[in-house]
Amino acid sequence: MATIRQVYKNIHAVKFDKVVEDTLRSEEHAIIKLNANQLQDGQGSDDKELKNRDKKYTGVYKPLTQEIAESDNPLLPKRAGELYNFVWTGDFLANLQLEVKKSNIQIYSTGTGSGSKADFFRGYTNLYGLNKKSREQFIENVFRSKLVTNYKKAAKLI
Repeated sequence: MATIRQVYKNIHAVKFDKVVEDTLRSEEHAIIKLNANQLQDGQGSDDKELKNRDKKYTGVYKPLTQEIAESDNPLLPKRAGELYNFVWTGDFLANLQLEVKKSNIQIYSTGTGSGSKADFFRGYTNLYGLNKKSREQFIENVFRSKLVTNYKKAAKLI
């Protein structure tokens, strides 16, 4: 059993920012899943609907897209009038990545392709990142308890 002096030393030796950063990194999958769910619901990181700056992208599938999808067989169906689901080949969502710097996270995808596909994704300004609802879910359901556990481990309290 540690003495009070040893506990005091251990706590003061912990670099809290590092514990936060490591905890965020360890929960990359949960963060990316929340961002992907937002996309599927048509919600942006700014708590607004996803909207492309390029007016040719309406945010909902057109009958022609549905017809093409029925012959191409994408991973998720494209139904006229439904919100974009951002899944055709799966490259975009499968390649969502998380970068952590201190306590800031940045989400991006390496699966945005080139040409018109890249232009499509560039047209969105609120595609990446957690909105208020997703952040609250993450903090309440995942991050808070994981951070406490990781801090206790770093301070050698458990």
